[in-house]
Amino acid sequence: MFDVIENLYVFFTSSTKRFAALQTELQSVTNALQLRSLSKTRWSARAESVQAVWTSFEAIQDALLNIVGHSNTDNKTKGKATGIINQLLNFDFIVSIMFTRGILMTLETVVR
Repeated sequence: MFDVIENLYVFFTSSTKRFAALQTELQSVTNALQLRSLSKTRWSARAESVQAVWTSFEAIQDALLNIVGHSNTDNKTKGKATGIINQLLNFDFIVSIMFTRGILMTLETVVR
């Protein structure tokens, strides 16, 4: 699950056009959170990353679909976006993020 979240972060932040497409979609989400890189040492950063994907799940999906459907997008980028969409919509990923979000949010509250 964390590898999918990291792939999302890398995919969108490695291109200003892709990042702009994500920002456009996130504007329609109330309390949208920015995608964050996963920290290897800070679990609170992981909690924030999971929460960001959970809160903005549909906007992220829409941004990826817009990238795939845009005529100016090259085939390599379309392939990467399609792969990430497939990973996002995987049943195991959805269940994992729901479960992990609950645990990490609880742990973050306890630690603070």
